[in-house]
Amino acid sequence: MSLDIDTERGRETLEYERRAARALERATGHRYFAGSKAGSAWPLDAVVADPVSGDLVAVVEQKTRSETVERMKSVHGGTLILSADKVRSGIVGADLLGCAFWVLVYLRDEPDAHRVVLIDVYNQQRGLLPGIRWERTKTRATVNGGEAHRLNCYIPLLGGRLLRDAEDEK
Repeated sequence: MSLDIDTERGRETLEYERRAARALERATGHRYFAGSKAGSAWPLDAVVADPVSGDLVAVVEQKTRSETVERMKSVHGGTLILSADKVRSGIVGADLLGCAFWVLVYLRDEPDAHRVVLIDVYNQQRGLLPGIRWERTKTRATVNGGEAHRLNCYIPLLGGRLLRDAEDEK
């Protein structure tokens, strides 16, 4: 099966995801462990653990968007669109492992160094992040294009935490 990661655009996206993972580690002190290796299809991208206790903190889905914070707020109504399947996988993973479900987004076009957004989508104590809505819509199928008609989840960015891209400090 051909995966997005096997294309030039997919490999470029992977580099942005690595930068987001480094930003997360730097901001939280947690360790990021990539679960999905190139060439394999996994339902989630990574797990995050506390380096001192070893406790799992979150399962993670990562995305890269050619967007800015302002454009996400104005054009997209302050939401991130994610397939319902990805959100369901995150919730199931979080419940099975007793941790949270986070989405980590790298905004490629953001001019400010704070271009990584960390969103706590689900945890067992609170449940789903308030304001999430589900809707069947037409969206881009993959990083390489195409069109998909599927159930999507609109996740509010409002509760997200902006993280600094450490690559800007080199």
